[in-house]
Amino acid sequence: MDASERLQSFLAKLPLWKRRLEANIYANFPKLEEVLVKDRDKSDKALPPSLKPELCKYLDTLKNSFNGYFCTGDLKVETWIRNPFPANIDCISDEDFAKDELIDLRT
Repeated sequence: MDASERLQSFLAKLPLWKRRLEANIYANFPKLEEVLVKDRDKSDKALPPSLKPELCKYLDTLKNSFNGYFCTGDLKVETWIRNPFPANIDCISDEDFAKDELIDLRT
């Protein structure tokens, strides 16, 4: 699994984690669950009503902010950057001088 796939996997999990948080399932947040169990009766592991919307909002913000930090689409197109040796050299534009360096590296 490469970096792009790991990022996409993480981003795909965030909505699931939010739904679990809304359903009072804290398995993805072990420290939070530990605090809730420690501070409350084990039968009542619910977050304080004011905190749950804030955490859900944070997960939404986190998901949206990843698009600004990482260009996962570019990583898929430029696979030769991640691993230059098995890449098809014909997919690189002849105008890109990195193609010359890639040929040097491969020989």
